[in-house]
Amino acid sequence: MRTGLFGLLIFFALISTSCQERLESPEESSIGSAAEDDCGFVQNSYGARVSWKNKIPVSVQVDPLMNDEFFNAATRAADRWNSLAGKKLIVLERLPPTDVVSPSQDLTTGLYWRTDWAAEKSNQQAVTTLFYRGNSINEADVKVNAKDFLFYSKDPNSNQEVHMESLLVHEFGHLLGLKHSTVWPTVMWSTLASNTVRDVISEKDLKSLKCEY
Repeated sequence: MRTGLFGLLIFFALISTSCQERLESPEESSIGSAAEDDCGFVQNSYGARVSWKNKIPVSVQVDPLMNDEFFNAATRAADRWNSLAGKKLIVLERLPPTDVVSPSQDLTTGLYWRTDWAAEKSNQQAVTTLFYRGNSINEADVKVNAKDFLFYSKDPNSNQEVHMESLLVHEFGHLLGLKHSTVWPTVMWSTLASNTVRDVISEKDLKSLKCEY
């Protein structure tokens, strides 16, 4: 029997932050025993860590609007988490140019290049949305704000560009279920300034990751 309880949580990335969303419907039998240490992960209403559990690797469909340079940066970002875990956690699948994609609650996990960002949210670099049931993630959508920000992967052309690999290492951490960290340094620190490279995953991140993966 399900409780019928649904929740929503969002992590958004500003000039320095990031965002996550959740959909949950936990089993009644888990209510009394679910509480556990968060280990840096999002928790559901009953204190259980939220992750992909045994549904790894996570297949991420990549928007064909993301160019080769930034797709390669995304691949490196995913590989940083894979290397840290010693196994494949995230696998990217680039969609063909003929595919038109948009984020929706469709059980498809995707990385989206968005040029239609809402004006009142123009300070967000990216948004990651998680949908989960109980303590198990069913879907994640990572949206990059390509309307209001410029990005680079090697050398910036100005002092107002965002390092793509650093941004996506952070967002892929959210995709795996991690929340923001209040301990420096870590890739899950809530802010990322322009022209800042922060793509090396720390021992703290590794300790968090090992709680679930």
